[in-house]
Amino acid sequence: MTGTAHLNEKIDCQDAVANRANGNFACMVGADGAGHARYGKEGAELVANETLTLMTRFGTSFVDMQPADITALLRNNLLEKLNTEVQRLQCPLSDLASTLLFMATDGQRFVAGNLGDGMLGYTDRNDEAIMLIGQERGMYANMSWFVTSSDGFDHLRITKGSFDPEAVYFLMTDGTVDCLYNQHKGTFAPMLKTFCNWMRRFGYEQIHPYVNTAMHKYFPLNTTDDCALGLFTTRHK
Repeated sequence: MTGTAHLNEKIDCQDAVANRANGNFACMVGADGAGHARYGKEGAELVANETLTLMTRFGTSFVDMQPADITALLRNNLLEKLNTEVQRLQCPLSDLASTLLFMATDGQRFVAGNLGDGMLGYTDRNDEAIMLIGQERGMYANMSWFVTSSDGFDHLRITKGSFDPEAVYFLMTDGTVDCLYNQHKGTFAPMLKTFCNWMRRFGYEQIHPYVNTAMHKYFPLNTTDDCALGLFTTRHK
């Protein structure tokens, strides 16, 4: 969803989400182009699509990888692609700045990663919302770490665990976090649980227009930022 700040300035949405399922392997990626970045949209789309391509290429073996190996794989490949884009656009690397969130599963286990100020979590079978990896900001509240930062990949936090087929996993860029997570209380909004319940019961195709409508109606009351929300589950009733 394009935030009102970008709508007013006639700027395209700088958040990107990509996903793919193949056999017993599925993955999802989110990216948020930096507000200061001249080509934030292009950077976010490149980061999201290239990360998706890498995870799909490795398939279930991606879930087996150690966090240090995942970090090295993403750092080397993403920076290579981004530097190629730098040559094409004739711009500094910082003009393509983007955060990164991802999750992949083989149906039994999952691996998730977060670089920047997005958030990953899940709602379990008891409808409790649980954070997996929270936000990491820079020295000031409006700062974050990016794939393009000199030490950006030092801030890629990765977690692994058992995949719950009854859970609904989610990833959110920071604009969505502002709408669905109370920083002071450390609690998630009822609307997120509603979205996850819809996903669990009906599946993506049926709920997408309703989630989209709700985001456009209610999110601008809480943020002027672009917003992206990814929901991830294995089945619906």
